[in-house]
Amino acid sequence: MSEQDEEVSSNNVAQMEQKIRSAAIGLLARREHSLGEVRQKVGKRFPEYVDLFNDVFVRLRADGLQCDRRFAVAYIRMRHERGYGPSRISQELLQRGVSSDVVGECIDEAEFDWYLLAINVMRKKFPQGVVGYLQKSKGQRFLYYRGFEQDHISAALR
Repeated sequence: MSEQDEEVSSNNVAQMEQKIRSAAIGLLARREHSLGEVRQKVGKRFPEYVDLFNDVFVRLRADGLQCDRRFAVAYIRMRHERGYGPSRISQELLQRGVSSDVVGECIDEAEFDWYLLAINVMRKKFPQGVVGYLQKSKGQRFLYYRGFEQDHISAALR
């Protein structure tokens, strides 16, 4: 390969890295994304350049443009506001590619009263309260589906 060919090839790589970076920044400008989400979405646009992704994503993180912890905190707050419990939120974050260490730390650091949330979600679902075994089991299944732990569910059913 001649020197001129290497220069052209180097320019192509730099141009593709810039396109990948621009696509990733475009995603991150709209809302926070986990690295897994960015990798997946950018990968759909540039499937033939997957080998360039790591360098681009390392620079995005170093520049502070992408942070899984920041994404997790925002995601936990959003899902909490919609009435979801810590177990479900944790699973959703793991599915989005956030590491289990970050998920665990962010859930533990979240200063939410999960018991109060479970009670409020129950009151909204059953405004007259839960009466009888059938309603209690429906309420229990509902809260379990929403991602609350057993002690949260027990408190809400009292």
